Amino acid sequence: MLRAARLPGLAALLYLITVSAAHAQTVYVTNAPQGAIVEFVLENTTEGTVTVNETGSASVVADPTHLGTRQFDASIFVDTCGTTRRVMVLDRTTQPPPAAGSCRRTEISGVYFVQKITSLVFNIGNTPPTMLVRQGEPPAAWLKPTPTGGIAHIPYRGHFALSGGAGLASFRDYSTVACGNITDCPSDLSPLTWTAGAAYWFLPYLAAEGTYVKFDKLTARATGTTFNPCSCQARMRSTSGSSAACLPCAVRASFTARASSA
Repeated sequence: MLRAARLPGLAALLYLITVSAAHAQTVYVTNAPQGAIVEFVLENTTEGTVTVNETGSASVVADPTHLGTRQFDASIFVDTCGTTRRVMVLDRTTQPPPAAGSCRRTEISGVYFVQKITSLVFNIGNTPPTMLVRQGEPPAAWLKPTPTGGIAHIPYRGHFALSGGAGLASFRDYSTVACGNITDCPSDLSPLTWTAGAAYWFLPYLAAEGTYVKFDKLTARATGTTFNPCSCQARMRSTSGSSAACLPCAVRASFTARASSA
């Protein structure tokens, strides 16, 4: 999963988890001027500096022992000081030091979850700089220079999304329909509910989805000689908003109960 980090307005909390494995926090820079210096500061400790290569790319890896297994919510800043780009990753409760001299500071809007495997990819070709974040190794497309200096385009791949759940349902009128005018007719109106669904995403904004919902039995019981206790098991299927529910035994029980009490 990926997210462009330049977010207007309110800060966004970004918590991304993947199974990728990286050894320590890594800062990548793309579309930077050749020969520029990239400096990585993690919690007020300078982790390293590197010179941008001929492709406009560079990377700096933090000391793995600095953060260890610790995690924190970070505010991120980029200082532009001549040919130097200083990336600062600070605890959000910590105030950054003042920008040195004529350095120009840009805050990456948002709050970001930083841990041992976090990768931060900065596009210096944009003004102001933009950032992509990944928990694990970033996709190769993120690290390639782009002709316009914009964010790298990654072709979208369709995928399935599965869902499931359990809970309690509530049926408002079941006892009225099942019991009729029988007053002593205890009913169970909150059955367990089981759901399962699948969706296929063709595009980031277009998907087809199907859902199946199954309820445990609804029961209504009363004492009498000419009618029987009733139970019903309802199911619901939904595709593109259509649904169906079946309660035939409730209707039959209602007619029987009303006839016997007349």
